[in-house]
Amino acid sequence: MVFSTVVRFDRSVASETATPFYVKKQPLPDSAGEYPAMKEFKLGFSVPIPFKPGERAKLDTGEHLIAVLIEMTYDDGFGQQRSHVFCYHTSPNAPKGWKVCGGQLTPNYLRSLAETK
Repeated sequence: MVFSTVVRFDRSVASETATPFYVKKQPLPDSAGEYPAMKEFKLGFSVPIPFKPGERAKLDTGEHLIAVLIEMTYDDGFGQQRSHVFCYHTSPNAPKGWKVCGGQLTPNYLRSLAETK
């Protein structure tokens, strides 16, 4: 099963004590199926992020940021549940506009925000 968590912050207050103005956790469609064992596996999906007028410009200038946490839970083939987490946030200075989470925007912090909403 694959879940996405999307969190939006005002950059000036994005810290462990900040209250985000948007948090949404949702399962990604078609991610609960069983897949045969294979050496390499790729699963493509989109994470919908709704925008209000003017919000995109605030992301482009760095005034707001969006953090996206993707958590994948799977059976390792030996009866054990495993989990893997990917976390990225917007950054106007990054070549493609996204950076790997770090500093105060840790996967555990973002996961905790989704659990309290």
